[in-house]
Order: sequence, then C-alpha cells, then structure tokens
Amino acid sequence: MKETSLFKLSLLCTILGLVALYFFAEEIELPALSSLEGEPIGGTSKIQGRVSQLRQSGNTLYLEVEGLQTIKTDVIFFTAEKPYLQTGDYVDIEGQVEEYKGKTELLAQKVTLRGG
Repeated sequence: MKETSLFKLSLLCTILGLVALYFFAEEIELPALSSLEGEPIGGTSKIQGRVSQLRQSGNTLYLEVEGLQTIKTDVIFFTAEKPYLQTGDYVDIEGQVEEYKGKTELLAQKVTLRGG
C-alpha cells in the first residue's frame, strides 16, 4: 500500500472513531438535589450530585455536594482509607440525616463513585 493511501485510511479511521465516541459517550445526568431540610433527623436519605468541595481531617472526609440546582449539602464520611474522591466527581451517597450546630448534614454510610 502506498504511504498516501495508508495516511488517508488512518485519517478516515481516526475521524470515524472520534465521531463514534462523540455519539456513544455517556453523559451523566444529575437529578435535582433535594435539600435535607425537612428530612427526619436520624432517618436514612440518599442524594446524588457532584463533589464541589472536599477536605480531609484525620479519618474524616468532609464533602460538599451539589446537584442541578444550587442547593449544596454537607456530607461527613468517616474512612480509614485514603480518599478516592476528587472535586468534580459525580457520586451517590447514602447515609443518616443529622443536625449539627443547627445545620442539617448527611453522615455518609455508603459513597458510590458514578464518574468524574
């Protein structure tokens, strides 16, 4: 095969591959994040959203999670492992609703990474 034919074939395959990736790439759709306000203290709740802020202190991971709305929820996650989350990751969080210093928070029992 001539070099020009090989070049044209590889260029065509590259373009077709990029077009296919564009159409088959999965977009993560976030449901509107409901506020924890009004949730019964001590009850279990589940939220989904994007990690907008993340900091660690000892074995405690403090997350701020936001959804499509501008509502932000504080999440506390106790872990002995190195955190695998980063700002911008999309997560599902299940945990117990608690009140601390007059603010409703979620004590995470299960954090599932959906993408980032």
